[in-house]
Amino acid sequence: MSSRRVFALHLFSDVSFASLHFRLQFHQSKLASYWEFIENSNFKCKGYRVLPFAYQVAIFSEILIADDWTGNDSRDWEVEGFENHLMAPERWALPPRNSLKRMQMIYSDTYGFNPSVQENRAIRWAAIEGHVDTVSLLLCDIRVNSAACHSRALIDACELGHYKVAELLLLTNPNCDPGEFENSAIWKSAKAGHTEIVNLLLQDSRVDPTVFDQMPLKLAVQENHINIVRILLDDFRVDPAAQANWCIQNACELGRFEIAQLLLQHPNTDPRAANCNALQLAIHENHLQIVELLLQDGRSDPAVANNYCLRFSATDGNLSMVKMLIKDSRVSVSNRTIAAVINCGKSNCAQFLIEHKLSTSSPLQPPSKSLYQRCIDLLANLYSFPPLFEFFLSQNDLIPDLSHFHLHTIADPLNILWHTFKLGAPLCILYNELAFATTGKFLEPTSISAVTPGNYPKIPCKDNLYKFIAACTENNIPLAKEIGGISDLYKDNTHGFMKFLSLVEDIVNRIKFANNMPAPRKLPFTSTTPNVISSPLENRSRVLKEMIETERAYVFSMEQLKLYENELRTSRLFTKDTITLLVSNLDELLDFQRRFSVGMEVTVNLGVFEHRIGQLFILNEDAFAVYFRFCRNYQRASDFVRSQTEYLKIFGLIIDPSKIQSYLNKPVQRLMNYPIFLQRLINMSEPKIYPHMEELDEALQSIKRVISKLSEILKQDENALLKIDLAKKTKYMKKFNIDKFGDLLLTDEFSIVSNQNGNCILYLFEHVFICREKESSDGKRRTGTRSKYNKNSPFTDVNECWWVYVHSFVRIEDYSNAAIGLFQIRVFWRKADTEIVNCVLKGRDATQVTLWTHQLKKQVKVYRRTAGLAALGKYDQQTVGPALQALLNMDTMYTGPLINKKLLTGSNEQLGQSGAEYLYRT
Repeated sequence: MSSRRVFALHLFSDVSFASLHFRLQFHQSKLASYWEFIENSNFKCKGYRVLPFAYQVAIFSEILIADDWTGNDSRDWEVEGFENHLMAPERWALPPRNSLKRMQMIYSDTYGFNPSVQENRAIRWAAIEGHVDTVSLLLCDIRVNSAACHSRALIDACELGHYKVAELLLLTNPNCDPGEFENSAIWKSAKAGHTEIVNLLLQDSRVDPTVFDQMPLKLAVQENHINIVRILLDDFRVDPAAQANWCIQNACELGRFEIAQLLLQHPNTDPRAANCNALQLAIHENHLQIVELLLQDGRSDPAVANNYCLRFSATDGNLSMVKMLIKDSRVSVSNRTIAAVINCGKSNCAQFLIEHKLSTSSPLQPPSKSLYQRCIDLLANLYSFPPLFEFFLSQNDLIPDLSHFHLHTIADPLNILWHTFKLGAPLCILYNELAFATTGKFLEPTSISAVTPGNYPKIPCKDNLYKFIAACTENNIPLAKEIGGISDLYKDNTHGFMKFLSLVEDIVNRIKFANNMPAPRKLPFTSTTPNVISSPLENRSRVLKEMIETERAYVFSMEQLKLYENELRTSRLFTKDTITLLVSNLDELLDFQRRFSVGMEVTVNLGVFEHRIGQLFILNEDAFAVYFRFCRNYQRASDFVRSQTEYLKIFGLIIDPSKIQSYLNKPVQRLMNYPIFLQRLINMSEPKIYPHMEELDEALQSIKRVISKLSEILKQDENALLKIDLAKKTKYMKKFNIDKFGDLLLTDEFSIVSNQNGNCILYLFEHVFICREKESSDGKRRTGTRSKYNKNSPFTDVNECWWVYVHSFVRIEDYSNAAIGLFQIRVFWRKADTEIVNCVLKGRDATQVTLWTHQLKKQVKVYRRTAGLAALGKYDQQTVGPALQALLNMDTMYTGPLINKKLLTGSNEQLGQSGAEYLYRT
């Protein structure tokens, strides 16, 4: 023990002894390598730093020359980390002063130490530790090669930010190449944010900052090292536009505002790359400041991909982003976007977008020209091109049945243009006039000399149209893209024609703008209304003018409704069936009305003396049937509007939701106005002056028949709903098949004349007449002495209602006295084989009584024509008598005096009272 105390300090401070001790322990362990010995020793982890310094030197000297570790912990420490890795230099690091002293003692106490062994591990580790004095000491040894292992010492020093070590290595050894390992020094130091080292490396010509497609700049942007980004951008070799401007996209995605500013200032940076992906990424990550920066830059288009940026922000509920985006004039708020926002439940964004759209957009204005005038003006322009339209003006294009009057004043411009468009070749010739002044690329239309009117084969007609549309699309004419296909032009409706009309008008305007329009030529027919306003005819002229102007306004309203329908379909907010529920057959109605309005203007242009407005109505009487379906749909459409008001606010710029019902009602109103106009024309015309008075009279009757038929259809629909309502409200009806009652013809309220007057609701079906008590104001039926009338009721009694089969009626008479204001119907029917009862129904006025009397008689006659005489055989004619026989006759309605009271076993007074009492139930 005493010897240990004497020699311990000496032993622990002697490097040679410590080294001998370490080796001895190693050999005694019988392990394969020093690393394995260290792995199993007591100082495996951090015990090295608490050992005596001599042992630290001894162990480190052995480690520097030991072979590489190949054990379980031999994986790349750069990947796995170096804290527990035996070969990690940081594991054996000491403070700089101790590190230098350790290396000096190794040199002095370790015999034959060679610092170049193991590929100059000593200097590599010293560089990693960043001890410049230790590196300087090693560099003084000529055996040390600082460029060993592909200049790994330099690369490691750069990566770890040891600027002085890196500078020393570059100055002392020209062979130290910072470009080794594919320029890993520059991109690793850029990633780590070592600004001084990056600056140092860029001064070396062997360094390439563009390695791996601008990797140093990408890593600096990603790690938010703005100073390094600035240094790299100052180097002419660095291009921030590499890989589709990845740098600006990454900066915007990660919210690197200052870096994004630097990148945008570089001339090579293009934020529009990849469909303005930089802006989209910034919006996705909600970087408001960067989005504002990109919008101020002006190159990024926020409307890209059909306003995807606005749509994403709004559906995400990001109101702040939405407000920022719509400040840009390029952003448009579409109905489809608002619909998507509503579907996502983002009500605040939806409300804001709706208010913004309504406040910034102008409402749809009525066109300055009617369809007729548009066609006339286009014809006048096209007729200026000599070879184009002169051949197509023919008598076949005149309105039928009017051509015998003033042949050269009644040409139908719509049909002329329509036929011309279908040929295709004239449109190709027209496009060549535009190409002459613009692109210089001309079309070669196929000859149409063999084409006959009304037949438009694929070759050449449709082939020419394909060429025309393709050329317009290539020339970036927007209206050409709205034409879905040429087949629409050949359908028997004007919708396809209207698209081509707008496109051709646009081409003509472009030709005018290019100053390539030839001198105008006079049309071969008159296209303006003669200005004949004399005193006797002044009122008629005003009526015709008012008729034309209101017709134009009505057609425009229908065009608005059609545009509304198109917006609903585009938004995809509603299904096709739901939209049809709103607009019904609007396409058919609008198509008819366009043709009718053109025909009206054509015939009015004949003048006040010779117009054939009456003939127009006569010829189109059957065509007015398109109104029926639309008008019948009004109630369902109104219900839809009321239930979807919030969604329909989106389309308020076209039609305000509060006004949609008025638009849906315009066809009915227009139909009702036609007789008024015709009557006014009749009142102001004289056969001596106007030779077509008979046509006007027939036209008035024609349109009245149309209105009458529409009223009948609407009444039938109303009655059908009442029939359903009756079945639902009356409990006992569930026991019967109400469809067997036939159609409901009439329903109204009457009073029953009896000792106890009371109101009831009558329902007249084809086969059954039903009386139902009217509900009181509180929704309940009156109660009373029901049993009093049950026994002798003339009706078939089923709880809440009483009915009589139509075949049981024997007489209906109008029992009114207008002088005293009494309006009544008296009805007689069979209750039993020979029992006949009657009842008096009190109505409101003569119109009501007349209508019901007529309809009741009509139904009885209908039944008697079909029922035959089968029911008469079971009566004893001698017993019943001649009067009863006449009353029950199926062929004629009995109109004689009342039946003899003896035959009915009661007086007339008793008959009248008992019949009423039987009907009235409390």
